[in-house]
Amino acid sequence: MNNKEQIIVDGIDVSECEDVTGLKYCDGYGDWCYLFPDCSFKQLARKTQECEQKDKELLSNEKIINKLMKEVDELRQECEELKERATIAEDNFACEIQARLYHQNKWLKFSKEVDRYRKALEEIEEYFSHTDDPHMLSVDYEITAPTIIDIISKARGEE
Repeated sequence: MNNKEQIIVDGIDVSECEDVTGLKYCDGYGDWCYLFPDCSFKQLARKTQECEQKDKELLSNEKIINKLMKEVDELRQECEELKERATIAEDNFACEIQARLYHQNKWLKFSKEVDRYRKALEEIEEYFSHTDDPHMLSVDYEITAPTIIDIISKARGEE
């Protein structure tokens, strides 16, 4: 527009419209312009406005897409970190289970040892329980040092 006022017809600024003869259609007279709502100039102007609107939408959509892509990247990173943490947690859990099993096996072995020693002591006690004098063995039982050593060796698992 060359310092002229806008002339709006059918929602379009037609102040720059020229017919094929080079004359302005709407140079202030403009009433007959309403008779041609789909002239080439108006069609071109509408398409130009539509393109400008689509460009704005595209820019807006690009911003939205970029934002969404950034969010997707952040979520992927979070997933990787969670996978790594889960792997570490699984490894820690496996180590803890192994340690517990190790200690449980040690306890079972110790428990069996304790049981063997308890039985050995009960057997030795049996030899001494038939007398009133704790320093003397019962006459009914012949117990010797080798017999007691055999009982202790059996308790140790050296039999």
